[in-house]
Amino acid sequence: MSAIQQIETGGLENPDKYIGDANEYGRFQIKPSTAMAGGYGIESLISNPEDLQNPDIARAQAENIYTNMANAIGADLSTTEGQTAAAVAYNRGVEGYRSNYGKPWQAQGYMNDPYGLKFQKALADYTA
Repeated sequence: MSAIQQIETGGLENPDKYIGDANEYGRFQIKPSTAMAGGYGIESLISNPEDLQNPDIARAQAENIYTNMANAIGADLSTTEGQTAAAVAYNRGVEGYRSNYGKPWQAQGYMNDPYGLKFQKALADYTA
């Protein structure tokens, strides 16, 4: 999750209070509608958008979204490729992922997705 946080709000002085242009909240830039909708097995851990500005709640919600996005596209989180595919789905949503890369996550196009490339770099920085 540190790699996603780095991509979403790395370098900001106060990432927990940041609200993005598309109404995404906190250090993981989660849209309240995503957190509260419950699609793809996502469990809502918030009662209002401001809850996403609490770093502990935001991390738990981000992990929940990331894991369920991985499950929805069939990504294997034990591999860098699967982690990257799940990160792209986290950023684009399942339908956005599928419309760009098809249903099987093994299609590999996501590895060159701009978000996927940023994720791979951030992941390498955190595992080095």
